[in-house]
Amino acid sequence: MRVSFCIPTHDGNARCQNYLFDIFHALSQQNNKDFNVWISDHSESNKVLDACKEYADLFEINYIKNTKKYGNISANTNHALQHADGDILKVLFSDDFILTCNLVAELDKAFTDDVHWAVTGYAHTVDDLSLIHISEPTRLLSISYAVFC
Repeated sequence: MRVSFCIPTHDGNARCQNYLFDIFHALSQQNNKDFNVWISDHSESNKVLDACKEYADLFEINYIKNTKKYGNISANTNHALQHADGDILKVLFSDDFILTCNLVAELDKAFTDDVHWAVTGYAHTVDDLSLIHISEPTRLLSISYAVFC
């Protein structure tokens, strides 16, 4: 199944573009290439668009300038989700990291006729290098599969 990574972006964080480069680099390393990216951009600058152009030849990136409800992360996330066309939709915030080259394959494996939701783990960083508060989701009876991305 095709995965659409939905990324709401903004220029409120000076490092947003650098984080986006990290995401794009990790996506370019995926073993399974059956995915695309949907960017919903609340930025006033063109930094996010420029980052998208740098990776456009490696995988499909769909850039959408979002001028509605500027600064509302929920509205911007929903905007990306509404445009995405994948069988599986995965929200990535612009400061998220992907830690595996198998994320697309793991998400594809997670979904079956019986599974409609997958939960991914998370971690935080304070220095952009080391990970703290690593959390792998608990497998509950109502959630059949969990992956750490």
